[in-house]
Amino acid sequence: MSYAATDPKDSQSTLLRVADYLSRPQTFIAVAEARAGLKQTLEQIHSGSVILTTNGEPSAALVPFSTLEEIRQTVMRLLVDAMAVTIARTQTEAYAMPAGEPTNEDEIEAFARQAVRRGRREFSSKSAAKSARRARHP
Repeated sequence: MSYAATDPKDSQSTLLRVADYLSRPQTFIAVAEARAGLKQTLEQIHSGSVILTTNGEPSAALVPFSTLEEIRQTVMRLLVDAMAVTIARTQTEAYAMPAGEPTNEDEIEAFARQAVRRGRREFSSKSAAKSARRARHP
């Protein structure tokens, strides 16, 4: 499956469908109760995600498979887009390096390590921000 840039209207449409589904109220059901009424539980996922609980604590979520696939594709598309931005920035920095002096292998490795560290820092800060938002809105 390809995650390359697609028509922006398709991406927007997918994001809107995912956002609409995720904004619906969640239903919390004990695992034992869900197991006993599995057919009814599966019918409930079309109106909003069903959160299965164990000892009163959320342990799993049930969503329609099509919604899961849309979420997965959207996240992959966002990751690919973020990687493209990082690659473009790295290329710009590489082209801005002073010309005339030959670049040795050590300089290239140092440059690559620096780019990887920057990417990890950006990813960590974004992950931390997402975790903080999730903690505020369980």
